[in-house]
Amino acid sequence: RPVNQPPAPPPPCFDNSYFLRLLEWDARTLERGGANFIPTDVVLVVDPSFRRTVVKFADDQAAFFRVFSRAYTRLTNVGATFSSPVFESRGGGGAARKSRSRVSFTTSVQA
Repeated sequence: RPVNQPPAPPPPCFDNSYFLRLLEWDARTLERGGANFIPTDVVLVVDPSFRRTVVKFADDQAAFFRVFSRAYTRLTNVGATFSSPVFESRGGGGAARKSRSRVSFTTSVQA
């Protein structure tokens, strides 16, 4: 990297940084080009009942991972269908099917 260039941002990763950024949100200090949130994000901070969960997940990444893991497992076991750019799928419980430029993943309820 050239000397006068700022360091590259870290690569995206799955963590609790979304909740940390939510807690930093302040409508009065929004700057053009900064990380802004849509109304459904903001309500998670301003509504007291949602804010408790945001604070918990911001303070305890392991708690966020546990809750996310259970929710994701339930979602993928109820027959939800997802589409994503084409890539090769190996293994897993879902069937992968190529369709022009997309792959559809379908999961089914496990007995």
